[in-house]
Amino acid sequence: MLKFLTSYRNYKKAIRINSPYDIRFYNFWQQEIPDMWFYRFINSRKLLEGTGKQISFYSTFGERDIIKKTKRDVNIFFSGENLKKGPHKRYADHFLNEDLIDLALGFECFDDEKYLRFPLWIMYMFEPESDDEAIAKRCEELNYPRYGIHNRFACHVSSVDETGLRKQICQTLSTIDTVDCAGKVMHNCDDLWKVFDDDKKRYISEYKFNICPENSNCFGYVTEKLFQAIDAGCIPIYWGSDNCPEPGIFNTDAILFWDKDGDNTALIDKIQHLNESSELYEEFARQPRLTASASSFVIKKFHDLEKHIQALI
Repeated sequence: MLKFLTSYRNYKKAIRINSPYDIRFYNFWQQEIPDMWFYRFINSRKLLEGTGKQISFYSTFGERDIIKKTKRDVNIFFSGENLKKGPHKRYADHFLNEDLIDLALGFECFDDEKYLRFPLWIMYMFEPESDDEAIAKRCEELNYPRYGIHNRFACHVSSVDETGLRKQICQTLSTIDTVDCAGKVMHNCDDLWKVFDDDKKRYISEYKFNICPENSNCFGYVTEKLFQAIDAGCIPIYWGSDNCPEPGIFNTDAILFWDKDGDNTALIDKIQHLNESSELYEEFARQPRLTASASSFVIKKFHDLEKHIQALI
């Protein structure tokens, strides 16, 4: 579970935590600064070297006004959250309506000279030091994940269920076989912590299916959940992004899509057949998970981010 840093009320403490770094983070998840993805990305490319410039990154886990007290030479806003609804809606403008930031990053698709689409899942799946070759190799690993022996039926890991859909899916599929829930939602399994030391990939790799719907639905809003499922070699049972996640990147034939408001009878029957037949399951699970253009997409995102930051510095 990620912890977050920081709020308007303790921004002075945040400055102490971030000092003496040239790159600081506010309203972000709590990590050591040298471990932060953007810190590593910038340092690995030596973008600040010899410039004397300083960068502040801002996210959504705190008060907006912190930016007014902590601005530096370059100010970047990032969100991996759905800003169209829910608790982060106050950041829906990505700060683009105010002259406070130099670059905004997020999952949404729109045109603005200060905005770059940079979805959260990239940061989960790709090391920030990656060059083109490393990105291509990683995409190949995701495309054909190591297929192990999946001894268990289905698992689900989440801490919230704002739509009630996660509970609905888990309860429905429990009529087929045991659905293990290792998170707070419908918790019935402690193995993630007790057996796998909170290593989600190792944990879900034990299962044939990973139930991994998004927190909410918005086209383009694709988090790490779907990618983590394919990385572990599971068949994903997914809902989100209008059930059209990252067009041109995923092989949608390798994903099972849940219809939140429709009839899922055919899907449930398919899951039951795949669970009962190892031959059918292996045939489905061995499909390529990504398209041929996936690596090109990620490589371009890395190049675009570097160019944008370099231009600001």
